Amino acid sequence: MVMVSITRNKELGIRFDPIQLKERLLEYIPETEFEFGDQFEKQIKSLQERLKRGEVHQLILDSTIRFAKRAGPAYAFKIDASGVLIKGNVRSVDAVFLMDQKPPQSYWQKIIEFARSIDGGLLEIKE
Repeated sequence: MVMVSITRNKELGIRFDPIQLKERLLEYIPETEFEFGDQFEKQIKSLQERLKRGEVHQLILDSTIRFAKRAGPAYAFKIDASGVLIKGNVRSVDAVFLMDQKPPQSYWQKIIEFARSIDGGLLEIKE
């Protein structure tokens, strides 16, 4: 698993604007496909339904709501990088790219350029 993560610099008190991150990612990689809507909202609605059916505990829902308030909104995306599927999300606290293998160099370079374009972001790469 390969991961590229850009996290906010907490010491500087920086929070990202997820809408701006979406727009910027589309500038760097126009073929990025975003799922519709805030993923936290979808997750909370799903948990609420599961709570009604007794499938999850209230603490799980409460924890998710608290995290969503700190990190949201969250916009999920996918990129078909010449056969390598990249999945990820952009939130107010980070932007994450996950893939099973490193994509072709042209896509890798675009991801790194996107990451470096984010002011106050701390880049981490795990291969």
